[in-house]
Amino acid sequence: MARQLSDRLGIPYYELDNVVWRRSEAGDIKRSEQDRNQNLNEIIHSSAWIIEGVHTEWVERSFKQANVILILDPPYSGANIQDC
Repeated sequence: MARQLSDRLGIPYYELDNVVWRRSEAGDIKRSEQDRNQNLNEIIHSSAWIIEGVHTEWVERSFKQANVILILDPPYSGANIQDC
């Protein structure tokens, strides 16, 4: 759904799992807390962004930077924006 919102609004989106993990072909490597926080800060201080994920504690500062917060509770199978 974040990708669909991003496409529709022309705003980049970020998956919080990719903020926590550095992805590579050799395997995922968990970022240090400092690295993770710096990555999040770069995102939330950009001009526009959509973040998605279920993390709450360490992303709380993003809530304060957001203009809009959407909490989605879609059905488990195949939901898309048109259904919501």
